[in-house]
Amino acid sequence: MKYLFSIILLFITTSCFSVDQKLIDSAERYGAAVANLHKIFEAIKANTMPLDQFIEELHKTTDDSLSAEARVNAKNKINERHTILDKLNSQYAEAEVEVKRLEPLKKEYDKQKDIEFENKQFRITVLVVVTISLIFITFFGSIIWLAINRHKKYQQLLKDGKITQEEYDRVMKNHESKSMFSNDLGVNPSTGLPLIGNGVCDAGGNLRGSSPIRSSFDSSQDYRSRHRWD
Repeated sequence: MKYLFSIILLFITTSCFSVDQKLIDSAERYGAAVANLHKIFEAIKANTMPLDQFIEELHKTTDDSLSAEARVNAKNKINERHTILDKLNSQYAEAEVEVKRLEPLKKEYDKQKDIEFENKQFRITVLVVVTISLIFITFFGSIIWLAINRHKKYQQLLKDGKITQEEYDRVMKNHESKSMFSNDLGVNPSTGLPLIGNGVCDAGGNLRGSSPIRSSFDSSQDYRSRHRWD
């Protein structure tokens, strides 16, 4: 039994499935690439000039009522925003390419993770079934072993002449009637309820041959008798 259990555990252990390390690294790079893409996108939003502000700055570049320096500053401000946005858009395009490149590997990683989870659940189920089976086998095996030893014990006593054949038959019959699988203990004639345990009391907790009504009646009669004599 011990060796069988060891073999089953060895089988479960060797059949374990694990995700390839390259896929794990690719999934981590994919996560970093997606995070970088979101970061660049937020930077683009932060540096994008609102339309009304852009029109205002553009108007300043041609407003003759402003000084030449003010017109140049407005133009430089617009050009600076364009430069920043061009750079960010280029970075966003590169990051997007990286995400798309790693996306198939990420999907394969997710697929392998699902397989790994299913295998883990399968191993747990097999382990539980095997454990319960071994418990039942051990339990019933112990009962059978005890029964065999008991028979051998009384057979040896009979062989040695320490008990008679009649005594042996009576003991074997008693053991069979008290088998754990036997539930034929009869009923309590006073209540009609089935007897439980060793047949001492019924399912209602009343002793064999007694009932709650009778017990109550007997108690009251005994009480009146005692007080009459007093």
